Amino acid sequence: MPALDVPAKSDGTAQYGLDIHRPGMVYGIPLIPPTRYGSAVRGIDESVAESLPGYIGAVLIEDPTSTLEGWVVVAAETMPIALKAARAVQVATLRNIALTPPYMHDGRFNTLEEVIDHYNSGLQNAPALNPALAMTMGTGLMLSDQDKSDLVAFLHTLTDQALITDPRYASPF
Repeated sequence: MPALDVPAKSDGTAQYGLDIHRPGMVYGIPLIPPTRYGSAVRGIDESVAESLPGYIGAVLIEDPTSTLEGWVVVAAETMPIALKAARAVQVATLRNIALTPPYMHDGRFNTLEEVIDHYNSGLQNAPALNPALAMTMGTGLMLSDQDKSDLVAFLHTLTDQALITDPRYASPF
């Protein structure tokens, strides 16, 4: 059977799905989590992507079937911008959280206990403070010492021992 598409591919006149553009069309790139099951998004940082012209936003996929746990889709007006935005958007998960200090955007806390204490009683008002957290400023989260201990223990259960001991992912140095 002759390859009828070879001339068009050779001279650059071939058209592909990405060559189609409809009014109002957007392009999406999925950001796939590092694990197939059990991933949970704890934050989406779009600050760099928001400066890209044509960037629309990032959307957390809420999948009731749990097939796409922890997936985020980045959308933009053009495919090149969607690709740039996908590289710029940072998605944080809780997987291996106990292994990734320091914590917070500025690295001010070295332990999970310090982070929990901060949210339990150390919040300060700021323009970017989540409104749900702002509502707790007068009372804190009202976690008891046992609650805090249980929360730290739970966060430690999210450590993937198989991954961190797999020689395929060991430091090459």
